[in-house]
Amino acid sequence: MTKQIRLLLVLVLMSVFLAACGTAPRTPTSPTFSASVQDDQARQLLRDAESAPPVQAAELQLAAAERLALQGNDLDAISILESIDKRRLPAELGLSIALQQAAFALDQNNPERALRALDFHQLPTDMSSDQLVRLNIARAETFDIFGNPIGAARELIAATRMTDDTSLQQTLHDQIWTVLQKTNASLLQEAVQNRNNNFFEQGWFERAAMLSDITDINEQQEKLFDWQLLWDQHPAASIPPRTGDTQIATDMSPIFFDDRAQRVALFFTASR
Repeated sequence: MTKQIRLLLVLVLMSVFLAACGTAPRTPTSPTFSASVQDDQARQLLRDAESAPPVQAAELQLAAAERLALQGNDLDAISILESIDKRRLPAELGLSIALQQAAFALDQNNPERALRALDFHQLPTDMSSDQLVRLNIARAETFDIFGNPIGAARELIAATRMTDDTSLQQTLHDQIWTVLQKTNASLLQEAVQNRNNNFFEQGWFERAAMLSDITDINEQQEKLFDWQLLWDQHPAASIPPRTGDTQIATDMSPIFFDDRAQRVALFFTASR
């Protein structure tokens, strides 16, 4: 009887061992693109990436994607960049890959895919304030192309809170106002009534809604004066957007662009 019990125990242990071997979890791997890529140099870069450490692999994949995009193969380029886990990369590299991925998607007239590339949850969590500003601006551009000016404005408003650079804030305020001025009155009213607005968003939306469809300069002046009284602590009160109504809103001297602010403006307004 003892021998039978021992034999049964051995059989059970062997079956458990074999079952464990058969179901052992595998480390997920990125899709292999090297076999399907026609360009020799891009294919070699992808092959090298398969055996490289994560950071170097991402850099090689980015180089391959850029090469393919230059040849007009944006779809393969996007797929390669989408396969990279950007959350585990250094912040600058992860953001750079996401921005390039979004640019390729916009070249394909696919702003929805671009927004997925710029999802905060898919990016490194240790990005600096300057990097977050760049991300917000890229997301704003994509929302604008996607036909969502309120979403674009929210991203730019968020960007203003990430910097103390007055010149950059001025540039961002100009862009916010440009977006809101082309937003129709009904959308502005919906935005004003959104209870989830923060202080900064509410002030901008009310300013735009108050001036929407008003062409008379005297009426504009009255509306801006009323807004200024209600929102004197709002950033747009101290740094108003530089448009036709700037002289009505404030007597501040103009703030000139520096190189950094110019780059931000060019990034946002660049055509795809």
